[in-house]
Amino acid sequence: MKVYIFISLSIFGMGGGQVYLFRKKNWLENHGYKVFIFSALQARNVEKELFVKNLKDMLPFVCKELNEYPSCLRERDRKNCLEKIISIVEFGNQNVEYFIESDNIATAQWGELVAERIGAKHFSYFLQENIEETFCKDSLDFLMFKNSRKELAGITRTSFEKLFAKYAVKNTTPVHLLAYGCDDCLIDCDYSWLKSQMEENTYRIASIGRINKLYVKPMTEQLVLFVKQHQEMNFEIIYIGGGEVSELDRNDEVRYIRNCFSEVKNVHLIITGSIFPIPEKFILDCNLFIGSAAGAGIPYRKNVQTIALDGHDGKPIGVLGYTVFAPDFLYRPKGIEIIELNDLLEKVICTDYLTKYKYVPYVNELSDYDAQYFSHIEAFNNTQEGKKYYRVDEIKYKSLNDAFERKMFLKKILLKMLGVDFYYFCKSRIKRI
Repeated sequence: MKVYIFISLSIFGMGGGQVYLFRKKNWLENHGYKVFIFSALQARNVEKELFVKNLKDMLPFVCKELNEYPSCLRERDRKNCLEKIISIVEFGNQNVEYFIESDNIATAQWGELVAERIGAKHFSYFLQENIEETFCKDSLDFLMFKNSRKELAGITRTSFEKLFAKYAVKNTTPVHLLAYGCDDCLIDCDYSWLKSQMEENTYRIASIGRINKLYVKPMTEQLVLFVKQHQEMNFEIIYIGGGEVSELDRNDEVRYIRNCFSEVKNVHLIITGSIFPIPEKFILDCNLFIGSAAGAGIPYRKNVQTIALDGHDGKPIGVLGYTVFAPDFLYRPKGIEIIELNDLLEKVICTDYLTKYKYVPYVNELSDYDAQYFSHIEAFNNTQEGKKYYRVDEIKYKSLNDAFERKMFLKKILLKMLGVDFYYFCKSRIKRI
């Protein structure tokens, strides 16, 4: 029997990571694997925050400890979490081959601990595009170790290189895998609940994705600038994202977006909250999409005009199918001029700028999940022979070079002093104040 263990940041909320887990879990199960997904982030309202309902059977495997670096926890808290995982995956059964996949720096360290206990191969596949911003120097040696064993990959070559660029490390072997299925979330269904909110005779601009992404704030500011310059037009701006609908009023990013558009008279603003799956007819009813990564790939799949934004600086990469092409949905290729979104919107909406380009429709090279997910399994087979593990429980986390490292140092002190349960209890009480 083959057992595949994900140690992931979250099954809650709605984003490419959740869709990736859903698609890959289904594929693995269809190919004879038994799948467990252990995740770190908890939900205040499980029923409302679990948008990918097919992951419901993984709810018992949410462990808050997985959001913390193992060495920052009390030894008892670390051992309790590890023993819980070991007992659930039924380690000790004969003739079982284990595979472990983790998706960020904290879950990678837990993956290493579990792998050492059960003698498994552990592959770290970082799904975030800006993971270097939550990267302590104390983690560097561990990541170099994983890279040397070909057990570390990013979603793009650029995201992988950015991870190590923070500390000017150059002697790495870039490995990247595509997160197949992240932009496969459309369905032909009724969407009258949303259609009833939409206005006629407007130019409709939409964006799909988590509204706490780095590009959303500069995108919003540029949108406001553009629509203010065109009072002769009526616009409808739709954000597909923002979490659970009942929580939108408490969301800081939602409040910021609403405030930006509050005095703009020619805009009808809609923030839907997270949706899964997304109605295909909605995509086709929009004039233009703006987004990054899967949020750009989704409308481009249906050949709707889409401006892709760089996940790092929030500025346009280009217009998909016209000036840039797959797979440049996330980072700006070298040699492409940096332009403000306001200026590109002016060209795309108000001039015949795109007529000088021949449109190249979306070609879904990733639709054959069977072949593509086999390439993920092949990544396990291409790792260094033998099984070696890093002693992640001995990482000290004492560097104080930047704000994130200082935050982690303080957090470690609190976790050691309070214990993980009381730390999270205090944290939840503070949030409610």
